[in-house]
Amino acid sequence: MMKLRPFIFHPTTVLCVSLLAILCFCFATIILSNGRKSFYSLYYVAPIGVPFIAFIFDRAERWREFTFVMLMVEVIAVGLSMARAKVAIPFLSGHALFLTYAILTYKNLTAHITAMLVMIEVLYLKLFVWHDLEVFGGILFGVIAGIIFRLQRRL
Repeated sequence: MMKLRPFIFHPTTVLCVSLLAILCFCFATIILSNGRKSFYSLYYVAPIGVPFIAFIFDRAERWREFTFVMLMVEVIAVGLSMARAKVAIPFLSGHALFLTYAILTYKNLTAHITAMLVMIEVLYLKLFVWHDLEVFGGILFGVIAGIIFRLQRRL
């Protein structure tokens, strides 16, 4: 396994696996399409999959470094952002929360870049297309969680 580790966690591998997974999601969405909601999945839900899969790779590579507090922050931040997909949480954008938190806590450059690109898309859609100010709640919570996570790493 040690010989595979550099290959598995290499930025190119992470990017290729992420893109392949999202292409499969998009293909399935198109095949199982039921109109307008499927289009929404393609332009808003699918892009976050790339930094999310990169996040999973980042965490799988570094999980031994995490303290109990870091794990709890992780569970709360990622759990809230994922719950937001199914449950209305006032003043909170799950995309903005996850992306902000991920940007502040990634070590992987590929993950950073993909998260920043998707964050630009999220900001554009939320602020200029949908006029949705919940993006700021997600950013605020993501910054707080990211700071707590990073402070624990230094202790």
